[in-house]
Amino acid sequence: MNESLIVTGESILYSAEGATTPETLRQKDRCRNNSGKQALPHRRSKSLRFQNRWGKKRVIMGVQKTALYDLHKSLGAKFVPFAGYEMPIQYKDGIVKEHISTRTHAGFFDVSHMGQFFLEGDDTLVEALEKIIPSDLKSLKVNHSKYSFLLNDSGGIIDDLIVTKTDKGFCIILNAACKENDIKHISKFLGKNHKYFLNNDLSLIALQGPKSVEILEKLIQGVS
Repeated sequence: MNESLIVTGESILYSAEGATTPETLRQKDRCRNNSGKQALPHRRSKSLRFQNRWGKKRVIMGVQKTALYDLHKSLGAKFVPFAGYEMPIQYKDGIVKEHISTRTHAGFFDVSHMGQFFLEGDDTLVEALEKIIPSDLKSLKVNHSKYSFLLNDSGGIIDDLIVTKTDKGFCIILNAACKENDIKHISKFLGKNHKYFLNNDLSLIALQGPKSVEILEKLIQGVS
């Protein structure tokens, strides 16, 4: 991670509350299940031990923390519990400045609490997913993504999501409060020759705003 993108220039590290974001990246404290009733977000009660990117092992009781928690804290973030995670709600400069800067330049978001659901398989994997995701996944190129929806048996929308083509299959980004219900629904349409797992060891970063492509091009060629 390049800290100059976080604290200097025209890009600042911001909380998800500080900008207008797509629904897939918007904080949700409730989700709806297939019956249309509201379901409370799942919260883990057991301890979780993991190793973050700084090499520190952390045991967390109840509420989890993303690997970037210490960085958020050092930048003066205010935290609130959400979907089983302690997430930054705003920084020292305030939400209004965060919002304006993201709308006019760019904002950096830690959305590691969201689900990163990986799927692997043959051509039948695409056929299975297209039954519940109304998008042309067959023509999706590797490392390219599509914003779409997860549908129930009647064609109604359960949740929104982002699908990315990987070299082995797909990665689906799921909303934090709904990821377990979403995975349960998706798995009903998968076969024995399909592998799938939720990866909790990866951080997920979102760069949003009109200057996003320009900033990312400095780090990764061919973004535009």
